[in-house]
Amino acid sequence: MRHRVQGHTIVYDAVDMPHRDTFGGTTEYIYTADDERIAVVTSTGQWEWSVRGPSGKVIREFGSTGSTNFQWRKDYIWRDQLLLATRQREPNGTVTTYHYHVDHLGTPRRAPCAGPSLSPPSSRRSCSVASRAEFFTARLTPMAFS
Repeated sequence: MRHRVQGHTIVYDAVDMPHRDTFGGTTEYIYTADDERIAVVTSTGQWEWSVRGPSGKVIREFGSTGSTNFQWRKDYIWRDQLLLATRQREPNGTVTTYHYHVDHLGTPRRAPCAGPSLSPPSSRRSCSVASRAEFFTARLTPMAFS
């Protein structure tokens, strides 16, 4: 089955999972037998991998060129079923920890004041609403639609 939306042509497999997207190149999606997305392959040969924990939540992301040269991208830290924090490599090569809170609807929101990575609680800056009035929505993550 094919579906067209805003320039995207999405092809679905036999169990109605998105298999291919042809928008500015071809992107293919690879799933496990449990219909959980584990990889995305672009027409340039770049792979994005996701590793899931026992609860089915994404806990780590890797990138690679083909089946070699794996590079760590991001870790997800969960508390019960809620996103607590992420650690990710920034474009300049540094590793940053982002902390999240959950709003009244259960949507994870990233706290805007990131303190030093993995520092003792006494040396971290406060992330209270009083210290920063605005919170912003976390970026869409691959797990949002997988």
